[in-house]
Amino acid sequence: MSRKGTIKKMTGAEVQVVEGNRLYKKFNNNRLPDGVLTALNNAAGSIAVEFHTNQQGQLAQGQDNKYLIWLPGDPEPAMPEPRPITPQINTPIPYPLKQHVHVSSKKEKIVMPSKVTHVDEIQEHGKIKTLLIHFEPKMLIKDDLTDVQEHTRFQVTDPALAFQENTQITQPDDGENPGLAVKHFSPNLPGIGGAEPDIDRNPYNFVSLPGGTPWNYPSPHPDHAAWLLNHHTGFLEYTAKAITPLFVPEGFPFSPTNDAKVNESLRTTPRRFCRMTNAKDEIRYVVPGVSVKGMVRSEIEALSNSRMGVLNSDYYQRRIPYRRRCYNISTKKGVIIHVGVVINKPPIGDADVTKVIEGYIRSTSSMPASGGQWKIIAKRPIAAADPGGPYNNNKQIDYKAGLLCRSIEKPYQYKIFHYDTATIKLPKKVIELYETNLKHDHYQKHHNDYMAKRAKEKTKPIYKEAEKGIATPKLEKCIEDLKLKKGDIIYFTVNDNKTEITSFGKNVNYLWPAEHSIKQLINGYLLPEDLGLLKTLSMAERMFGFAADHKKQNGLTVSHPFRSRLRFETLWGPEVDPNEANWPDKPEGNNQGFKVKLAPLTSPQARAKARPLYLEPRQSDGLSASYSDTDPKMRGRKFYWHQKAEDADGIWSIHKRHKYHDLIEKQLPPEISPLKTGTGFTGRIHFDNLTGEELGALIYSLSGDGSYEHGVKLGKGKPRGLGSISIKIEKLSLLKPEKRYESLTTPTAGYDEYTGYVLKQELKTRITDFKTWCRGRHNNQPFDDQDHIKDYKELHTLPQAFSARYYPLNFRQYSWLPEENKHPDEPKLPAKRPKAMKRAREIPA
Repeated sequence: MSRKGTIKKMTGAEVQVVEGNRLYKKFNNNRLPDGVLTALNNAAGSIAVEFHTNQQGQLAQGQDNKYLIWLPGDPEPAMPEPRPITPQINTPIPYPLKQHVHVSSKKEKIVMPSKVTHVDEIQEHGKIKTLLIHFEPKMLIKDDLTDVQEHTRFQVTDPALAFQENTQITQPDDGENPGLAVKHFSPNLPGIGGAEPDIDRNPYNFVSLPGGTPWNYPSPHPDHAAWLLNHHTGFLEYTAKAITPLFVPEGFPFSPTNDAKVNESLRTTPRRFCRMTNAKDEIRYVVPGVSVKGMVRSEIEALSNSRMGVLNSDYYQRRIPYRRRCYNISTKKGVIIHVGVVINKPPIGDADVTKVIEGYIRSTSSMPASGGQWKIIAKRPIAAADPGGPYNNNKQIDYKAGLLCRSIEKPYQYKIFHYDTATIKLPKKVIELYETNLKHDHYQKHHNDYMAKRAKEKTKPIYKEAEKGIATPKLEKCIEDLKLKKGDIIYFTVNDNKTEITSFGKNVNYLWPAEHSIKQLINGYLLPEDLGLLKTLSMAERMFGFAADHKKQNGLTVSHPFRSRLRFETLWGPEVDPNEANWPDKPEGNNQGFKVKLAPLTSPQARAKARPLYLEPRQSDGLSASYSDTDPKMRGRKFYWHQKAEDADGIWSIHKRHKYHDLIEKQLPPEISPLKTGTGFTGRIHFDNLTGEELGALIYSLSGDGSYEHGVKLGKGKPRGLGSISIKIEKLSLLKPEKRYESLTTPTAGYDEYTGYVLKQELKTRITDFKTWCRGRHNNQPFDDQDHIKDYKELHTLPQAFSARYYPLNFRQYSWLPEENKHPDEPKLPAKRPKAMKRAREIPA
C-alpha cells in the first residue's frame, strides 16, 4: 500500500506529514532517512513524498522527482465513524500485571474502553483463574490492523473493587503510566457507588511534625530513687469498649525449619483472639498490657512531639530504590540507551566505561556492520540462556544482559553497539552507592521469591552448588555476582555534559537509590544511641524509658538504660466462648464473636516508597513530592482512620474476601475470629513521678478532652476498619507519700481516690496542664490551633455516619512506577506527577 503526501518542516526538530488538507502525523525529524532530511533542508522545508508500509527503511528516487520512503509507524487511513462492539478483556494469572485486550475482529481496535458490562469467570479446581471482562467501549475500524491483540494492562490493585458491573474504565492521560484504570466506581458499589477513586480515602494518614524538631526537655532528669514533690504517682482504672470488631491475635505459630509446605500451611492457619487465665482460674479474652503500652506510647509521641521510640533506623538510613529506565522510547523502531562495557578493574580509582551510542537507530542497514564509526560487538536473541565470555573488542559475543536497539521486524532480537575509542568516566562514589544499594531488603525479597519459584518449578537455579536436591544459592553469592567487575556490560545515566556516569545497573531497568533517605528527613526524631538522664529527653523517653549502653564520662554516668514510669496491666475481656469453634461468619445469638476472611492488602505494598502517601505535597502545586527533590518532607506519624460500616458485622463488605481474590491467592490473609462490636474490657495503668503535663498527656491519649468523640486503634485489621475502641477512665488513685506507711495491710492505704464529679475535675486539670505545656513549646499558639493537634483530632474522631476507606485503587496513584520518579539524570518520556494525598486536617472525618 502506498500513499502520497508532503513532509513539512516545523519549529525546532518537528516535522509533519500532510495528505491533501489533512494532517497525517507529526514526529521528530531524527526518524527520517538522512537523504530525506537533507532534501527537506534544501527545499525550503517542504518536499513531496510517497510512503509505503514495506517494513523497510529504504530510500529511493520515485516518479516526478518524489522521494519514495518508508515512514516509521503504521499509516492510518481515514477513519469512519466509531461503531460500538463488545470485545473481551482476558485477565490471565498472575493478576494484575499481565492483562491483554483481545479484539474480536482484525478490523477493529479499542480506543477508549468505557463501562464494564459483565464479567465471565473461568474456574479451575473450583477457584477462579481467569476473568473475561466485557466492556461497552468506543471503537474505531482500522483497515490495515494486522495484529489481533492490542496489548495493554490494568492499573488496579484490587479486582473485587475494580471489576464491578458498570464500573467505568479509562485509558491513562498523556504522560501517565500505561494501563487501563478505574475512572468511576460502579453505582451499585455499597458506600462509594459512582465516586471517582480518591487517594484521600486512603485508610491511613499522618500527624504532622511541628517545627521539624522534637520538643525535648533540658537535662538532668529525675530517676526512680524517690517520690518527688509536685509529681504524681498512682494508678488509673479504665474500661474499653469495642466500637468496631476487635481482633488481637494470640501468638502466631511458626516453624523452626524452612519447609515451604509447612510455612504455607502456617500462613493460612486461622487465627484466634488472645486469651489468658486469671487468678480465679477463668480463661478470658485479653489484650496484653504490652499491646496497650505500644498503642499509648504512639499516641503520646504524636501529641507531645516526642522522638520516635520504635523505628528501625538501620532500615530507614538506606535510600529507597526506585526503578530507573536508562532509555527513551523514540519510535516503534528503536530506543535510545546509555550502555557500555567496564574496561578496567573497579573500584580501584575511577573505572572507565566505553562510550555510549546515543540517538535514534533506524535500522541495522543504515549502519555499517564493520569499519567506519560504529561496529556491532554483540548480538543475541532474548531467549539466549548462556552468558558470554569476557569483553573482547574484536569478536562478536553473546551477552546475557540487556538491550540497546529493538528491531520492529524481529521484536525479540536485541543489539549492543560499541564505539571504538572514546570512554566515559564512572566515579568511585557512584560504584560505592551502587554496591551499598545491593544491601536493600528489595534484593533479599527478590532472591527469596526467585528461589521459591525455582523450587516449585523443580528447575536448575542460576548458580550450581553441590548440595543435595535442588541447589539453593546463598543471597551473598547473588549479591557478589551483582557487584561491578571488569568486562561487565552496564546501563547508565549521565550528567548534562555527558562526561560522567551518575547511576548504573546491569539491566536497562535497574534500581537506583533516591537522593534522600527517610532517616535524613526525620533524623532529629530518631533516638540516639547514648541516652541517659544527663542527656536531653523528649516526653516519651521520660515516661516510657529507653534502652542504652552504660557509658561514663568524667566520672559521671552519661549513658544508661532507664525503666519506664508506666506499667500496664492486662486488659481483661469476657470469658472465652465455649462455642467459639462453631462461630458463624457474622455476629448472631449469644456468640462473643464471629469468623471472617478479610480482603488482601495492596500489592506491591504501600510502604514509604509510595511518595504521594508518605511525603508532604509540594507547596507549588499540591502534587506528589519526590525523595530526590531538593527539600522533601516526611508527613509525620502514621495513624489509621476510624471507619463505620452499616453491615451487620460492622465491617464494610468490600473489606471482606471476594471470589475474585482467588486470583491473588498468595496475598490472602488467614481467617480470623474477632470479638464483636460492643465487647467490653477493664484495665489498670500504674504511673510514678509524672509531672502534671505528663499525666495530662496520658489521660488525653486514652479519652481525649471531651470536645469530640475520641477513639483509638488497637489490634489487627486497622486498614479494614477493625480495632476502634473508646476508653473511659473510671477512677484515678493518687499516692500521698506521707500517708503511705499508715497501714501495712491495706493495699490502697495512702491513696486518694477520685471518682464521679471530682474525677472529672481532676482529669480536666491535668489535661489543662498538658495543653499549657504544648502552647509554651509551640510559640504560644493555642493547643487546638496547632497543626499536629488538628491532624490528631481528625484521625481520632469516631465517625457518626457511614465512613469506609480503601487503598488507592489505581497504581498510578502510588508513584511506584518509573515514569513517576522523575529525575534530571534519567532520560525518558515526560510524565505527570500524581496528586498527593491531602493532610489529615484537610480531610474531615
